[in-house]
Amino acid sequence: MNRSLVCIQTVLVVLIAVVMLTGMQCPPLSPGEGEGEGEGEGEGEGEGEGEGEGGQRVFYVDKAATGVENGSSWANAFTTIQAGVDQAFAVVSLDPGTVRVEVWVAAGVYDESRTSPLHESLVNTGSVVMKEDVHLFGGFTGVEISRDQRDFQTNITVIDGSVARGGNPAYHVIVGSDSATLDGFTITGGHAHGDFPTSFGAGMFIELCAPLVSNCTFSDNIATGQWEGVWPAGAGMGISEASPTIINCQFNDNVAGGGPGMTNWLSSPTVINCTFTGNVSTDPEGDGGGMSNLGSSPTVTNCTFTGNSANSGGGGMANFESSPTVTNCTFRDNVASGPVRPGTGGGMVSWSYSSPTVTNCTFTGNSAGFAGGGMYQEEYSSPTVTNCILWNDSPGEIFNLTKDSNPLVTYCDVQGGHAGEGNIDADPMFVDVSAGDLHLRPSSPCIDVGIDLAEVSDDFDREPRPFDVPGVGADGTGTEFDIGADEFVD
Repeated sequence: MNRSLVCIQTVLVVLIAVVMLTGMQCPPLSPGEGEGEGEGEGEGEGEGEGEGEGGQRVFYVDKAATGVENGSSWANAFTTIQAGVDQAFAVVSLDPGTVRVEVWVAAGVYDESRTSPLHESLVNTGSVVMKEDVHLFGGFTGVEISRDQRDFQTNITVIDGSVARGGNPAYHVIVGSDSATLDGFTITGGHAHGDFPTSFGAGMFIELCAPLVSNCTFSDNIATGQWEGVWPAGAGMGISEASPTIINCQFNDNVAGGGPGMTNWLSSPTVINCTFTGNVSTDPEGDGGGMSNLGSSPTVTNCTFTGNSANSGGGGMANFESSPTVTNCTFRDNVASGPVRPGTGGGMVSWSYSSPTVTNCTFTGNSAGFAGGGMYQEEYSSPTVTNCILWNDSPGEIFNLTKDSNPLVTYCDVQGGHAGEGNIDADPMFVDVSAGDLHLRPSSPCIDVGIDLAEVSDDFDREPRPFDVPGVGADGTGTEFDIGADEFVD
């Protein structure tokens, strides 16, 4: 008999025996659900049904379930997320590339103790560990038969690491994996500390992989100790040599020595429609209250950085040997000021051969203890700044410590003026700065005076660029961009 056929028959016999002995029931195979559009929502109908090719299986997790815990239905759901992930991975591993496997998690606080030996030391990190090709979704009530029936904004699904490591906080609440999805969760209670890597990525640790993270909130995570011999980092999310895609996420009230919201180390994440608010850098030399980039080139689009703080520099964002692409973002009320270094770059700081590209962004209300309330550059750092507003930042808007830093600033509205083609110095006339409304009034001098850029097609509200309102603004050819993150449409 053919040896391959014998092996296949043997595997089938073993699987049947396992099912008979454990009573485990696998969910039925059904047509695969589409990937979904918008905020991570699927398009399919029915249990796991949709438009995808091949088959799909759904495993269920509900902390309150009282059935047999085999994940085959809401009634028989697993009661821990890791159990669902592990079973899903076992299924997808049998036939990789042909079956889409999802784990649906009902609302609740998942704060169980976890055993997850990771890293070279195999230390227990107390993490939920994602697995390749397993797609994890929260926000269910526990009765849905279609993913698009869930409401993750109402049905809050929390992965809490506060006591996950034998009564102590998790080093990383969740750990990413390649080709995996995390969607619709609140990640909280992580405490990264010690030395790297356990001092990095308290909320989520992503290394050497490219997961999709969407519709998640990372809040109240802490990083203390040492990271690469310096301050601990990435309390909300720590990304190391990785390229995840992060969409529609919030990073709020995380605390770390540096980069408390997000830290990117030798990485190139894509970050879209995210908010960074109230994150605090505590180390005297710590930087990047909202985001810290170290040897990295993230693409950051339609994001807001508000009320973040750093002792050393970059209340909103810090760049060290990094060249991020930052488009349609707002930097408001961020602070760089500390007890050792007086603080530089309230909105953004760029050090040591950093060359960010900053386009159609708005900086206002940011402050620094020393210089560069809006932006600060030193040591061969020369950002390209186009179609941006820098207004009411203190002290001053753009500051270069040394002559080797020469930002190219064009078609910008800079308070106090700045050399460069198309630059203006005029009150941008925001609708209501105190309320955080940075839309332009019809009388704003920033309307229709920017430069048309093919790579930018919309604004921070996803309104189209360019958009011409007759009788408003410069009324040139109708193809001129507005300056700042907002394109005036009505």
